[in-house]
Amino acid sequence: MSTEIFSREKAAGYQPDILKQMKPLVIGVGALGQCVVRGLAAAQAGELYLVDSDSFEQHNAPRSSFYPNSAEQKKWGLGKAEIVARKLRNEISWSKDPQIHFANNMIQELGEEPFRNCTHIISAVDSTGERGRGWIGKLARKFGKPLVEGGFKAERVNMRTLTNHNLDVPCFNCWENHETVQEQFNCTARARLSEAEGFIPAIQTAAAVLGSLMVETTIQLAHGNSELSNTQYFMDIRIGKTNLMKLVRNPKCQHSPLPKSDAVIKIGKGETYKTLLEILKGQGIKKPQIQLPARFVLTLTCFECGSVIQINEPSWKVAKRILCTNCGGRYQLLKSKDSKVLAHEIFYELSDATEEIHEIPIHQVGIIPGSLLDVTIENQSITIEIESDGLSGSNLFTPVF
Repeated sequence: MSTEIFSREKAAGYQPDILKQMKPLVIGVGALGQCVVRGLAAAQAGELYLVDSDSFEQHNAPRSSFYPNSAEQKKWGLGKAEIVARKLRNEISWSKDPQIHFANNMIQELGEEPFRNCTHIISAVDSTGERGRGWIGKLARKFGKPLVEGGFKAERVNMRTLTNHNLDVPCFNCWENHETVQEQFNCTARARLSEAEGFIPAIQTAAAVLGSLMVETTIQLAHGNSELSNTQYFMDIRIGKTNLMKLVRNPKCQHSPLPKSDAVIKIGKGETYKTLLEILKGQGIKKPQIQLPARFVLTLTCFECGSVIQINEPSWKVAKRILCTNCGGRYQLLKSKDSKVLAHEIFYELSDATEEIHEIPIHQVGIIPGSLLDVTIENQSITIEIESDGLSGSNLFTPVF
């Protein structure tokens, strides 16, 4: 019998050359995400990219095998992505592979480049809409990348697998309806709210079962095996009951072909929208209308006092309970004497007419280097790529050696 370190996996059908080419993007490294990255690392997936803006809190410990001890907290802090990446590297010390990279950010802050460069997208987040699953699903479809996402509550788990490989297969948005604004909670606040509503939180055994299933599904997708492609899988781990549902495309859902860049625009992230418009016009693009990656919220009203407040954030960053500083929130009252100012100003595109946001830096509005933007010119559409001016995809993530 072979004593080669990967001999059992080869016997099970894993092909090291295929695994070596994998570049999974794992979004969310809580209880579920940690099980996923451990499995992918052990299987020797070529490069792992971990993204999570959250920090470890004490209640995470029973569900987090990578929970940092006091010495690790002093050395690395409490950021989940960094802690998991560094401890995972130590755990897989028997091999230099996979290459492990992390980003302590919201995935939206990294723009579209991580989605363009990865081979598989694994979603292990519990937020919905533009703050989480909706955003991930949209960009997986945009760049035609396989998406494996999981969710669970107590003993009940579910996994959805979408290949996104052509226009005829279902996408995330074929069935989803998302709220326009999402709640901003840290783990503790979210847990307390869940308890108040009678919600049964996740348990580690469910995370382990689901995480293993997601890892194996991702590996099989890489090997070209499609038994679980475009399906949703349900399981109750306490009684062993399972259900597999085949997903089909919603004919009402619009599916666009993969974008191709018609022009490359080089601009610093601190430059304004006005500068971007001027650059486009300098290339002969007259009266451009640029579709924003996400809606940009300029002003709203305070939930408590009704005063108009300045938001100046993409919709994925906006809190649901919007409060001004006088009511205990983080948004400043609008400093304007203009009686015509609107209480709710939300922008979907940039053009000559949207002067209100022309002086705002493009990164603040949500345009990140590496992103592809749709531009309408006299009823025709082109795609422009925002090239980094000094920021490349290689330093969006921090490598762990």
